[in-house]
Amino acid sequence: MIEIEGRSFTGFAGFDAGDLPQLSYIGHLQWLKHRYELVFLTPFKKLVGLDSSDCYVWLCVTNLLCAAVEAFADFEFDGTGMERFSGFVEKYFSAEFTTSRLTLDDPRPRGNPPVAVTTPAQHLYKFFRCGLAHSFAIEWGGLRHREDGAPSYLFERTPMAASNSLGVVPRDLVTDFLNAIEKFFQQAASWKQGTPEANRFEKRFREVFLLCAVPTP
Repeated sequence: MIEIEGRSFTGFAGFDAGDLPQLSYIGHLQWLKHRYELVFLTPFKKLVGLDSSDCYVWLCVTNLLCAAVEAFADFEFDGTGMERFSGFVEKYFSAEFTTSRLTLDDPRPRGNPPVAVTTPAQHLYKFFRCGLAHSFAIEWGGLRHREDGAPSYLFERTPMAASNSLGVVPRDLVTDFLNAIEKFFQQAASWKQGTPEANRFEKRFREVFLLCAVPTP
């Protein structure tokens, strides 16, 4: 339980339905942070801690992490799924996502005419997030630990001649993600109620969490 603006909340929208609509914008932000810590962060950290020689956790970890990025991105950004996701990554993750000089190729451009994705954030969405969500695989690129030879947090992999994919150090990605979410909440706390940023957040909050009625005994 958490107390916000003089009311007690569980972090579950169905049980909190009676009081959740009464909160201010900042109250909704505090509730979302409590829910994130309750239903995502605690089990996520326990999953990371399971890593061992007989329990490879990093694809599951990356899958969950990317899903969380997509969820948070929808509270701030407009556009396509990839635009929202990559916008969040480039704003809140390490500067390496915007300053790296990686040359990345796209083996299957989409659209009419086809448009290739070339930035690390776009590759993280198209081949990591979407690949893991739809086929249990990072479809172009991959993970490598520093002790296994990764030269830097983000790096180029060449799985076939003259074509580069994105390589990522998974433990660094987890640290970057955790820092990014903290930055998001700090940034969102600075938005004043009624501003376009706060209104975008509130619109998404209503769409997701204010649909439940108070449960009957």
